[in-house]
Amino acid sequence: MSGEKYTLSSGVEIVVVPFPARLWENINNKALKDFPDPKASMKTIEVVDGTEEVEDLENPEYLKGMKDAESKRSDFLGTAILDFCVQVDLSQYEDEIARIEKYVDDFPTEPNERRVEFLSRSALRTKGDYEFVMVSAITQTTVSDEEIAERLESFQGDLVQETTKGD
Repeated sequence: MSGEKYTLSSGVEIVVVPFPARLWENINNKALKDFPDPKASMKTIEVVDGTEEVEDLENPEYLKGMKDAESKRSDFLGTAILDFCVQVDLSQYEDEIARIEKYVDDFPTEPNERRVEFLSRSALRTKGDYEFVMVSAITQTTVSDEEIAERLESFQGDLVQETTKGD
């Protein structure tokens, strides 16, 4: 396996390969389509010559909807990175997977789905694990610095949420 080798906090050894550069925009567009921003409610404000209707971008329901949509898009993009970029020899972790299956009835049997599920449910345990995988997959892709910054920003909300959950 070529790419960047890394041992996760769980002890699982992975290799992170570059994200397919031409696929990023398609996946991001699908995430935006599947998890669109909510429509803001309108509020009336006083202006010099009366009142005006404007979007209420500070409405708590709108802000909650935005946070939810951003989180779902980030999860979708993160899962795509795990699917396309993280290689792991599952045969080394069959005992651990068997332990997981004792408690989780819906653990997938399809190899790629099984690998992604193992990574997300067991192998990746800390904010540092997620940061390494996301940053490595994106920065290995042959794109400009501006595109890298834009792509990393897509995950910023998710990484902040992981911090509040604890490492």
